[in-house]
Amino acid sequence: MKKFNFSLQKVLDYRKQLLEVERNKLKLINAKILDIEQKRMELNREYEIKNSQFEEDAKNGLQAMEYQTRQDYLTSLLEEDSKLLSLLKRIEKQQEEQTKVVIKSNQNVLILERLKGKKIEEYNKDILKDAEKMIDEFVNSKKFNK
Repeated sequence: MKKFNFSLQKVLDYRKQLLEVERNKLKLINAKILDIEQKRMELNREYEIKNSQFEEDAKNGLQAMEYQTRQDYLTSLLEEDSKLLSLLKRIEKQQEEQTKVVIKSNQNVLILERLKGKKIEEYNKDILKDAEKMIDEFVNSKKFNK
């Protein structure tokens, strides 16, 4: 009997490649999210440190110009955090959408893999039937030759 050949193998391979591409896109998005979260943590740490220094120095007395400069700097840190938070939310939406794409691509691959599995089972059953048929013919030919 001929070797098993899945007629949709090229389609399956193509879908697997697409799935891998989509997974890589999702990995990049996840890396961006981690990077932004890390930047926000550093920014918040810097804000806490600078704010506590500012409060302590303000208690001891600061010149008006120095006071305003430090206050502006703290405000700029908060604005930067706000921008990062907004960016984070946009990228998280992209992550949700990309996750849906990956799930859909994965389902497309699984459908073809299940079909391939069924075709392999059918192929194996056909091989068994052919083998049984050959054995029966061989046994019958032996009986008649005696």
